[in-house]
Amino acid sequence: MILKSKQIEHAVLNSNLSENFRNDPFPHLEVLDFIDDSVMKELVKDFPSEHEFSSAKTLKSRATHNIYYTDSLFRDLINRSEAWRKLYEFINSKDFLAYFMSHFKGHLIDLGYQHNVEKIRFKEHLESREEISHSSHIRRLRGLFFDPFTKNNYSVFSRLDLSLGGMGYGKPPHADNENRLGGAVLYLNSADETETVGGDFQVWGVKDEYKTENLGRIPDREKLELQHSYPFRRNSALFFPCHDRSYHSVGEITSQKEKRKFLYLSLSFKSHNVW
Repeated sequence: MILKSKQIEHAVLNSNLSENFRNDPFPHLEVLDFIDDSVMKELVKDFPSEHEFSSAKTLKSRATHNIYYTDSLFRDLINRSEAWRKLYEFINSKDFLAYFMSHFKGHLIDLGYQHNVEKIRFKEHLESREEISHSSHIRRLRGLFFDPFTKNNYSVFSRLDLSLGGMGYGKPPHADNENRLGGAVLYLNSADETETVGGDFQVWGVKDEYKTENLGRIPDREKLELQHSYPFRRNSALFFPCHDRSYHSVGEITSQKEKRKFLYLSLSFKSHNVW
């Protein structure tokens, strides 16, 4: 369903963005021309070089290389680039949460959100690389000791990383961490201009015969069916709530002349499972 934007007004956003909202197999939103054209031009121009990426510690589960928003390289970037500073200020604000909620608030309870939707609010927090690792002892320990006290904490924070998808990059169907309210990707180049085969953002539904099963966050692919595939396009974004069955993947990149450039964005609670 193509919608005229009901966006939150912000200087970073394009006043003529186009939104394509789909409910099947779960609510998700594709946005074309998301960022103001002049800002996007500067974001692309100031995007870090591959050499800068190669000097950064990489979250191997995320992409071929990435620069995380608590890294000194990212802080250097927002200090030297006004466009990146503006984008970060938007993402790290209540306006970014408001944009997400304007599209998904009415769907959260049906998707399994366990708490009071009306109380969700933005509160700045910097999450370390270690905290987002699936193998993180910090997350497990914090959840064990603090979840009983934080389960009614409605504060949401945002995070982002800048990423490169190179040859062989891809991700199998999965749902994101259970403390996440929502996720998004924003692309800074396109499959066409980089002559890339693969790299599509893929949305999966559960086959009818498995819909009563608990498939977990990383299900067997045989129990899913591909519903939508979105080629990456410059200045396009995809948003989705991170409920238990928000299964998505990235098609493996098998050929390219330039790496896939993108941002991963999320809205998260500090530790507890909200779904």
